[in-house]
Amino acid sequence: MPDSLRRNEFGLCETKVKPTPAELRNYYAQRYYQENLTTYQPKYPTEELEHIKGKLRLRP
Repeated sequence: MPDSLRRNEFGLCETKVKPTPAELRNYYAQRYYQENLTTYQPKYPTEELEHIKGKLRLRP
């Protein structure tokens, strides 16, 4: 296991040094959503919105 990781009390790997809340806010505000590092989109095409609405109508 790399030196930067450790096993927590549940046996899962986690980083030893975690980012601060301010670092996380900055990362998500300045990079994550602006650089398309996620499937999130600020605007979806009409056809895709209709598809999503159709799937929601099929839910019980």
